[in-house]
Formats: sequence, C-alpha cells, structure tokens
Amino acid sequence: MARAPNNKEIAALLGAIADALEIKAEDAFRARAFRSGARRVETAPVDVATTVLEGKLDSLPGIGTRMGNVIADYVKTGASPQLEEARAGIPAGVFELLMIQGVGTKTASRLFNELEIVDVDGLEAAAKSGRLRQLPGMGPKKVQRFQEEIARLHERRGTFRLGDALPEMARLLGGLEGATGVTAISPAGPVRRGAATVRGIDIVLAATDANAVAHALGTLAATTETTAELVRGETAGGIPVTLHLATPEDFAVTLLRQSGSAAHLARLESIASEQGIDFGAAGPLRRGAAAVRVATEAELYEVLGLQFVAAELREDRGEVEAARAGRLPRLVELGDLRGDLHAHTRWSDGAHTIAEMAAAARRLGHDYLVISDHSQSLTVAQGLTPERLREQRLEVEAVDAEFADLRLFQGTETDILTRGGLDFEDAELAELDWVTASVHTAFQQSREAMTARMLTAIRNPWADSIGHPTGRLLNAREGYELDTDAVFAAAAETGTAMEINAMPDRLDLSDELARRAVEMGVDIVINTDAHAAEQLGLLPYGVVTARRAGITHEQVVNTRDVEALREWRRARMAKAGL
Repeated sequence: MARAPNNKEIAALLGAIADALEIKAEDAFRARAFRSGARRVETAPVDVATTVLEGKLDSLPGIGTRMGNVIADYVKTGASPQLEEARAGIPAGVFELLMIQGVGTKTASRLFNELEIVDVDGLEAAAKSGRLRQLPGMGPKKVQRFQEEIARLHERRGTFRLGDALPEMARLLGGLEGATGVTAISPAGPVRRGAATVRGIDIVLAATDANAVAHALGTLAATTETTAELVRGETAGGIPVTLHLATPEDFAVTLLRQSGSAAHLARLESIASEQGIDFGAAGPLRRGAAAVRVATEAELYEVLGLQFVAAELREDRGEVEAARAGRLPRLVELGDLRGDLHAHTRWSDGAHTIAEMAAAARRLGHDYLVISDHSQSLTVAQGLTPERLREQRLEVEAVDAEFADLRLFQGTETDILTRGGLDFEDAELAELDWVTASVHTAFQQSREAMTARMLTAIRNPWADSIGHPTGRLLNAREGYELDTDAVFAAAAETGTAMEINAMPDRLDLSDELARRAVEMGVDIVINTDAHAAEQLGLLPYGVVTARRAGITHEQVVNTRDVEALREWRRARMAKAGL
C-alpha cells in the first residue's frame, strides 16, 4: 500500500480475521485472541505501523509472535494472506450480513452453516418465505426486525460517514492545490455542509487545464472520467470524488452551486428570478445579457439581498427566510469551546493515562478537561467501582496540581440502568465535579420503557448531562426508540444538558434533534468521548453538527470558562434543591 496503515486499519484487519474465524466456528480461542488484539491495537498509545517498521512490535502488550507476524505482513505489503486463509470457503456476501443491525458473527455463522444463506438478498428471501423460521430461536418478531433492518441497510448503501470522507477530502485538497493551472480550490457538497453521512466528496477548483487536474487526481485516487467541466474518481476506500472545474471569474458562483442542497439552491434561484437574475445551472449569473460578477459567496448572497448563509445551514430549513430578514445567528465555532467534559483514560477502557490526556488537552488549548471513566456496571469497559473511583480522585488531584494552565476535573460516565437509576449512589456522585449519564445496554427496550428510563435519569439531580442520547452508530446501528420531545421537555425543566457526541461514528445528538432540543430550551454540551489522547482533537465534528443545528455559543455549556461553568452547575443544582 502507498502509505502505512493506521491503528484503526490494522485493528479492522484483526477484527475481520476474528469475524471469519467466528463464522467458521472452528477455533473459538483463536477468534477471541484476534478480537482482543484488535481492541489492543485500536487503543494502543503508539503508532503500531511505526513499531513494526522499527522492529519494536514485541513492546506492544498482548500481541504475541503469531499475531505480530500478521500485523507485520499487512504493514509491509498492504495485504494479508492470513485474512485470505481465514475467509477461504466463506462467500463474500456472508460478511455483508454483519452490516445488518442485530446480526453478529454467531448469527451469521448459523445462517450460513445451517440455512446456507450467503448474502443479504438470500436472508431477505428467507425472511419473506418463512424459511428463516426454521432456525431455532427465530420467532416472528425477530424475523420482522431483520426485515426492517435489511430495508435500512438498502437505504444506506453507498453512503459514507463524515468521519471517513472528511479526512480523505483534506488529503485530496492538499494534493490538488498545487496542480498545474489551479488558482483556487475549496471543499463543497454535503461534506462541506457537515452532513453526518455522504455519498461522495465534492471539490470546486478554478482551473485552466482539466487534463492536468485529472493527472493530479490520478496520483491520489483512481480517475474514472474527465470532461471540460469535471473530473471524477474514487478513493482507495471506495468514496466517489467529483472535481468541479470553474474559471477564476465563476469560482464563487460555482462553489455556491455545489455547496448548497438542491432545495436551498431552488430558494436562491427563486429570489434571483424576482430580481431579474438568471441563476442558471452553470456559468456566470446574468441579468439579461449582462454577467453579474461576484468574487466571493458572501458577495453573491449580498446581490440577492441576503445575509451570508454558512455552508452548514444550506439545507432549506428556514435559513433563507432568516437571511432575508437579517435574523441569522452567529453560529458556535471551534474556538468558542473552552474544554471537554467527557473523556476516558486507562482507568477504564481508554488508551492513555490521566496525565497523557491532560497534556493532550493542554496542547489543544483547553482550559479544562473532565475525566469521565465508565461506571461499575459496564464490566466490558473495566468500569470503576466506588473504591476505584475514590482512588482515581487522588490521581486526578495530583495531576491537576502539575498543570498550572489546565483545570482537571473528576467526573464519570455513569451507566443509566434499565429502570433509569444511575450506576453510583447519590453520595458517590456528590463527590464528583461532573456527571455524564449514558445508556450502554438493553437497547431493545420498548419506546415507552426507554423513554421512562431516560426521564428517570434526567430527573436525578446529579446528572449534569446525557451522553450520546439516542445511542446511534452511523451506518451500523439505529438509535433506540425514544420520545425525544418528552426527554427534551424534562431536560429543559431540570436544566440537564444534552450531549452532541463528536465521535465520528456517533454525532449524537444528530443535527435535527439538536435543533429541536435548543428550540425546547435545552442546553447543549459538545464533547469528544475521547478514549485516546488524539481523539480529543475530534471536537470539530461536534461543532459542525451543532452549526448545522443553528446553535450559538451561548447555547453550549462548555463555551464557558471554569468559573462560569461552575456557576452553571451551581445554578442547576440550586434549582434541584441541592
């Protein structure tokens, strides 16, 4: 491969081998070893590929010689004969079954080995014909659930998470900006708007030579089509890329045309028509025979009599009407955030120590960081018992004393238990500086039960915020069923904040739900839920989600400095009578 794989890619390889071994159901011990190795690699505090190239892989705990050889082969060659060996005899479609929520490797193994189902279409047919009911334990409700999840899978086919597309776009921008004849370049499309999932990457270039641009793209991705107006390609990860070519004079209008949703652009076209301007689908704006030249998107909006509309808002959700009335707010920006209220360390399932996480937060310019390790019920994540929580407090205080320019607080991400109780007693929660309450289990509860569970947690006065409130995993798991309006109403009443979790596979709350939450008077926190030091840098994903929701810095709790944050918490607790 052209570059060394990162830890996530190596972990994915080990996980894929574990999947194959579990589907074959031949060597459970070896499968568990690869699954464990994947977790160790993904949370490793070092770049694993670098340790391979330096001959130091044996320094990584829990990675034996045999697995080390698998990793080394992949790092050095970009291929894995061990993966091919593990997958031998299993049709490729069987692995697609794992993309269906509720189908793990054990279920996929039973479907393949007992019913000879080899792909999603086969599973769908078996569900419709009733053959799926032949599998022990496969009742009508489970069959119906599979059918619903298969329909959702069809809907998301060909989509990619923003967290996968945005780094690829940045790589492409860096490689293309120096191409022959390129005088201006900008991200565009749904990625620029910060959509949680996208179908491709769009980039606008002011370029005079389409062939030169195509050659430059060919060094970065597979080029598939070149015309005078665009160049198409595809990244190694399968993400479609479209380069939109414009003249320098038409760069701004082309950028706007390629950055708004179809509905947003239709609104602009209607306003332009009222003013005798032909918005058109290509080329310059025209008023009659005369071209209307603009140098920037802001100038174009001004010509139309509108406030500048930030790219994240261009979805036709009322932003054009607000811009026409001059009522668009100043959206929250990354620089407004003063700290992160949700981060994990080696005390539970994080990759780095408290001191390492604190140092990373200081490098990012944070004023504060809340250490929020998991609570005791989440044993899979080595959740803290009350005794370990008290021990951790001593370390947090000691590390805090070493950082003059960063306040370190002790919190918890406490589990919301199945009936809504929190995973620590009130007396234990009272000793903490911040409490994030989250659901991590029993996702299949009914809408009524999950709503009641969440309301009980929100009404606990020690719960400062609700973490990843819907539990969704993008392109993998739908959020649990929940009456969000009832939850937001309760949160507004108690002053409990709702989290926008910036992990790229979550972005939870979604922009739509975050918008609804603030409309109902709920405060927002934007956190990373970091499990490694480098993940503290994921806050931009949360910020872009908040901007899509039209959220201002006043509506985000962690835009406050340390004293204002404490005052916010004191006021909330006083309201609860504490």
